[in-house]
Amino acid sequence: MKRPVINSDSGSLYVGTLPLGCQLCHRGQKLVLFIGGKCSNPKRCSWYCPISERRKGSDLIFADEILANGPKDIIEEAKLIKAFGASITGGDPLFNEDQRELSLFYIEELKNEFGDSFHIHLYTSGVNFTPLIADDLMEAGLDEIRFHPAEKDFHRIQYALDRGMRVGAEVPVIPTPEHEEYLWNLIDYLDNIGVDFVNFNEFEMNEPNHKELLKRGFKIKEDSIASVEGSKELAYKILTELPDRYTISVHFCSVALKDGTQLRNRYKRRAESIKYPYEEVTKDGTLIFLRVSGTIDQVNRLYAQLRRKIRIPKSMMALTEDSGKLSLDLPWFLSEDENSMRLIKDNKVSGGLYEILPFRRAELYEVCEFTPIL
Repeated sequence: MKRPVINSDSGSLYVGTLPLGCQLCHRGQKLVLFIGGKCSNPKRCSWYCPISERRKGSDLIFADEILANGPKDIIEEAKLIKAFGASITGGDPLFNEDQRELSLFYIEELKNEFGDSFHIHLYTSGVNFTPLIADDLMEAGLDEIRFHPAEKDFHRIQYALDRGMRVGAEVPVIPTPEHEEYLWNLIDYLDNIGVDFVNFNEFEMNEPNHKELLKRGFKIKEDSIASVEGSKELAYKILTELPDRYTISVHFCSVALKDGTQLRNRYKRRAESIKYPYEEVTKDGTLIFLRVSGTIDQVNRLYAQLRRKIRIPKSMMALTEDSGKLSLDLPWFLSEDENSMRLIKDNKVSGGLYEILPFRRAELYEVCEFTPIL
C-alpha cells in the first residue's frame, strides 16, 4: 500500500515520519552552530553553494547569527532561544582535524550544559568520514548525522549505521534529469541499508550562487524571492512515486519553511528572552515600541507628565541621550491612546513606531520598519 504524502503543520511535505531534528527546527528550537566555512569544495556542489562570502572558507564560528568567540557565546545563544537542540553545520564540520576537534568539543560542551536530551545533529559531505570519526562522534554524544554524499561516497554512510547512530541524508532538489537520477539512486541505496530518512531541500538561488545558477538556465519561481523553478515539483513527483517496498522517510523542506517559518519561530523565542518591558513581540518575532525624541527639556517634561498623569511605570519607559538630544522609548500602544498622544504632541517632540530584529549587538541591530506618527 502506497504511503500518503503528509503536509506538516509547518508547511513541509513528507512520507513516513518527520525526523526529530526537523520537528525541533520547524519550531525554532534548534541552535544553528556554524563551525568554519571550509570544505573539500567538490565540483558537484561548489557551484551552487549558498554560504555567504564572509563565511565561506573561513574559520569563523557562528551561533545562529551571532559571531561566537567561545563556548560562553554559544551557550548564551542556546539559552536565549530556549533551544532543545543544535544543528552543526559549515562548510563541512568534519573537513579537517581542526573543524572535527571543534565539532567534538562543542557537542560535549552542549551535552554537559543541557543534558543528554539536548538533540544534536551534524551535516557532512561524508568525503572524509571514517570509522574512527564515527566512533569519536558517538563518544562525544552526537544524536544524528546527515550526509550530503557523492555517489562514490555512499558506502561511507554505513560507518555511522554500524555504530548505531541515527542516520539520514540531506540534499537539494536540483530540477535536472541528471540530478533526478542521483536522487533515486540515493533513496534506493539508503533504503537498502536501513537509513532512517532523507531530507530534500528546495533548491535556492541567493546572492552567493545566483550568477552560476542563471548561467545554467535556472530561474526563480514566480512569487518567490529564492525558490528555483521546478524544484518543489520534482520533489513532489518523487514523494508520490516512491515504491511501496521503501520504508525510508522522505521529507521535503521548502525555502519558505526554512527562511520563513523556522526563522520566525526562532526569532520569537529570542525576542521573548531579550525584550524590554516596553517592547512587544510581533507575530514575526520582531520587537515593536514607540520612540519619541526632542531636546532634553522637552523629553524630560514629557517623561514627568506621562508618569504623573498617565501613571506609566518607570519600567515601561527608557531614556537615551545622544548628541544633545534625548529619546524616550515607550509601549507602542500609547500611540493609540488619546490622552497619551495629546501629551506627546503638546511637547512638540518627533517620533514613531519602531520595529527591530531581536538583537542588541550593534552589528546586528536593524530597524525593519519605522512608522512616523508625529
